[in-house]
Amino acid sequence: MGEVTSIRTVKRKTVNDRAETEMEKLIGQARFKLIETGTRNRLIHTPRGSKRSRALPITGNISDQVFANLVHENKPLHFLPAQEIDEIQHEAARLKAPRLVTPKASFRAGLQTTLSPELLHKRLHTIHRDAKTAEEERGVNILFLALGFLRWYEDEKSDVPREAPLILLPVSLVRDAKRPAFDVKLREDDITTNQALQERLRGDFGLALPDIPETSGWLPSDYFDAVANAVASKRRWSIDANAIELGFYSFSKLLMVHDLDPANWPDNRLLSHPLLRGLLCEGFPAEPQILPEAARLDEVLLSRSQTKPHDL
Repeated sequence: MGEVTSIRTVKRKTVNDRAETEMEKLIGQARFKLIETGTRNRLIHTPRGSKRSRALPITGNISDQVFANLVHENKPLHFLPAQEIDEIQHEAARLKAPRLVTPKASFRAGLQTTLSPELLHKRLHTIHRDAKTAEEERGVNILFLALGFLRWYEDEKSDVPREAPLILLPVSLVRDAKRPAFDVKLREDDITTNQALQERLRGDFGLALPDIPETSGWLPSDYFDAVANAVASKRRWSIDANAIELGFYSFSKLLMVHDLDPANWPDNRLLSHPLLRGLLCEGFPAEPQILPEAARLDEVLLSRSQTKPHDL
């Protein structure tokens, strides 16, 4: 009797293992379909040269310095219009001092732009309004400061470069307390890599982009070096380490991708969930019929209406 019980236990375990393997495969396929890897997704290709009102290119700053200010020092940064940058440089020249706005020191003055004060304020006001509206409607932040861009090509024959952000800092625009302007401040959300790009390059080229280091003292340049090593086999590809842009990047579906990862569920709860197993793999037991197959519906309804208590 003990041997029979043991054999049944082994069979149940084998069937359960097969079901979990099939479940894992089906969930993996569902997760992949959720990731938008087409070039219309700004995580795959950001048209940095276009004059879009919902994005703001930052020019002349160093990614490591911006990252250190926002992340390591938790300092908000303000935006510099082109006119203010010229005034700082002219004042430095008048005093015969070193240029204050140079690649090595530009972070001290803020985030540099090529816009006039009026246009800069208008652009930031639009971004601030749209970011607030999106968060109220979706419940998630989609405003990020992108640091570093990978310039890549869809195939060896393509002459169309694609540019995708590598590090995304979740940020908010806050009104400056001392002047009618906006500052950018880091949110408490997680700093993330470009997971959509990771999936696109893995699927199309077999390239595995690295994840962000788990240590606290890392800088963007460390991550860019790791990415450069990962794509070293692609001759025309390159990294613009100091390309920075404030813009909207949607991760809503990537949150679902994260939730559907069995590794994020303790005690194997996702793969063993009875409802999910019923939907994807095992099906559900048949429900008893409400009415016999030979029943005449009109007669059943009539008899029920006659037995229903009359309203007073």
